[in-house]
Amino acid sequence: MEKVLPRRQGVTADSMKLAWNQAISAGNSPEQMLAGAKRYANFVQILRTEDKYILSPGGFFGPDQKYLLEWGTNKTLPLGTDEQIEHAYRIELGADPSKSSCRSHREMRVLIEDRREKNKREIRIH
Repeated sequence: MEKVLPRRQGVTADSMKLAWNQAISAGNSPEQMLAGAKRYANFVQILRTEDKYILSPGGFFGPDQKYLLEWGTNKTLPLGTDEQIEHAYRIELGADPSKSSCRSHREMRVLIEDRREKNKREIRIH
């Protein structure tokens, strides 16, 4: 697990083990957690997510069970509300939406959609 889950700067192997063990103690499936970590690692690599936006182990394996998300398979983060657009901007572009040069959520949405299309083309090339 330590070698699969992307490591955020400052996160120790001990804190990763602690989060993993706590999730297992809470009854979560190690197989699902490992599969989710692999999907997330691929997602982070493809989107070139900035270190500061990589989820901590506690956040990933914690009560919200983010390891169960699809993380860049054929499903994408929704862009229906302003909050969803800001969340996708953080995750997919690895940037703070409050510091964006975009003048509106509509511009942010277009930027995200353009990035998604670019990533699809890059994946097809490789």
